[in-house]
Amino acid sequence: AEDLVSLSNKARGIEELVDTAHTATELDIVPQLHEAINSTRSEFAAVSVSATLPESCLVRVSPAIHLVFDNLIENAAEHNTAETPTVAVSVSRTESNVTVTISDNGPGIPRHELAVLTNEAETDLEHGSGLGLWIVNWVIDDSTVSVQYDTDTDGTDVTVTLPA
Repeated sequence: AEDLVSLSNKARGIEELVDTAHTATELDIVPQLHEAINSTRSEFAAVSVSATLPESCLVRVSPAIHLVFDNLIENAAEHNTAETPTVAVSVSRTESNVTVTISDNGPGIPRHELAVLTNEAETDLEHGSGLGLWIVNWVIDDSTVSVQYDTDTDGTDVTVTLPA
C-alpha cells in the first residue's frame, strides 16, 4: 500500500510538470527545502536529516524546482541502508550561482540508475527502479538548473546548481 501511495505521489508530480508553466520565476527555495526535509523526516523517522540553510535564498527558476528537492531528499533517505542513516542538506551562494547539496551515507546510486538518465532511454535490460530521478531529470532539462551526482559505496553527494 505504501509503494502504491508513493507511486501515486510521483504520478502527481509528473502531472504537475505537464500542467505547470516552466517560465523562470523568482522564488525563495528555503521554504521548499524545509518542506521536503520535514516530509522526509516524517516518512523516514529512522533517518537523521540535518540542514544548513540560510534564512532565505531567492533564485530565478521554474516553480517545479520543488520536485527536484522533494525527490532527491526522499531518495537519499529511502535508499539509505547504513546502520545509522544520515542525510544532510546545505545551501551555499556565490555571485552567480546557488548550490544545494544533498549528501547521504547510503550505498550509493547504482550505475544503471544513472546510466538510463544519461542515455535518456530505458530498455528491457537497462531501466531505473522508480520515477524520482526521472522527475529530477525532466525538471532539470527544462530549466537553467544543473545536477551532478557523485556516488560510491560510501554515499552520494548530489549537487544542484541554480542561477542566482
